[in-house]
Amino acid sequence: MEKYCRQCGTALAEGAKFCRQCGAATGAVESPVTQESAQPTTSLEPTQLMTETLNETTPLAQIQRQTRPRYSQRHLALIGGAIVLIAVVAVSFYLGRWSRNQSTEPTGPQPPLSSDQASAPSPAPPTPAKKPTGDAADQPATKSAKTAERAKQHLDQGNDYLNTGRYREALQEYEQVRRLDKSNYDVYYLMGIAYEKLGELDLARQAHQQCTSGIYADQANRNVTRLEKKRRRSK
Repeated sequence: MEKYCRQCGTALAEGAKFCRQCGAATGAVESPVTQESAQPTTSLEPTQLMTETLNETTPLAQIQRQTRPRYSQRHLALIGGAIVLIAVVAVSFYLGRWSRNQSTEPTGPQPPLSSDQASAPSPAPPTPAKKPTGDAADQPATKSAKTAERAKQHLDQGNDYLNTGRYREALQEYEQVRRLDKSNYDVYYLMGIAYEKLGELDLARQAHQQCTSGIYADQANRNVTRLEKKRRRSK
């Protein structure tokens, strides 16, 4: 009768002291019935032994931790840094654009000027009473009160014509003032305005040049410069 291993049920060679399958020591002889009944209970022992060995050497939780990517934290840090960099670039772009808009924004509205306003002077105000200057102040008054009154009337009438756009009539009145009052240099400035309104720029420039003293002397000098530039551009 054959002998079988008590542990795994493997048939033993004659005279064997240890099982060649599981290494257990041999014992009493077992019948085939015993061997067949032991096989179902002992057939799982090698699998169980391997499972226990695997659990003892490498725990399942440790194996799962080892299979996880070790560089996940580094990836998160890189993603966070990229987000911060994009935010900084966006803020810098917005600030630069805002600064350019501020630098190019006009400081204040400038009302447009028409060509007539830019080139023609404003209507002359009433001429104040002329005071003699230079040599005329040292000389005794030679004009009678009647002559001075007539000159003033012609001057007032000429200013009325100038302010209402009747420039030819204004020039006629100013010629009377120039004839009656030789010391009144302001009348030349008023004549220059009338000539310029009529488009006679050369006569206007000549009239302003003769206004060498009085309250309009500085303005007449500026008008001479402006009219000379205008004449050069028209050539």
